[in-house]
Amino acid sequence: MRLSCDPNEILWYAMSSPFRREMKAKALLDAHHIENFIPMKKMQEIRDGEIVTWEEPAIHNFIFVHDSYNGIMKVKKGLDILQFILNPLSPIVVPQRQMDDFIRLYESDGYDEPEFLTPQTMGQLRKNARVVIGDGPLAGISGYYQRVKGAKDKRFIVLIEGLIAMACSVECKFVKVK
Repeated sequence: MRLSCDPNEILWYAMSSPFRREMKAKALLDAHHIENFIPMKKMQEIRDGEIVTWEEPAIHNFIFVHDSYNGIMKVKKGLDILQFILNPLSPIVVPQRQMDDFIRLYESDGYDEPEFLTPQTMGQLRKNARVVIGDGPLAGISGYYQRVKGAKDKRFIVLIEGLIAMACSVECKFVKVK
């Protein structure tokens, strides 16, 4: 594996936690006070006549970790529950701005629950002009405003290149072409 950056620089790394062990990986990182992010989605099911609600990872086996390469290696040494996602031979580093926008959109509660798009579904999206949310709780977030297959209206999409995208409904009056 080759590093394309300083191993002591704190960056966002896209990582994998095989066999749906992302919550164990999160607990390990939390115990070592390493910032991490797993996009979660709400699930509901009727059990014994009652509605049960819980959260689970929106995309399994996937976790973003914010630390230095050396710091992550100290924690994951000898463990197979946390692996770097490589592109093709170096770990994928997510730019700070993309990660900030992604987390901010995810944590905003002013809009519908976001829809997560995998690399396979992202390939079906048509590239439109980049836009910025000009007002409201998501002011300043940049992304795309376009139609998503199966949706009636256009959606605002925040993209982490080649990994994941999140789409949500945003009123047209808030969207400004970049």
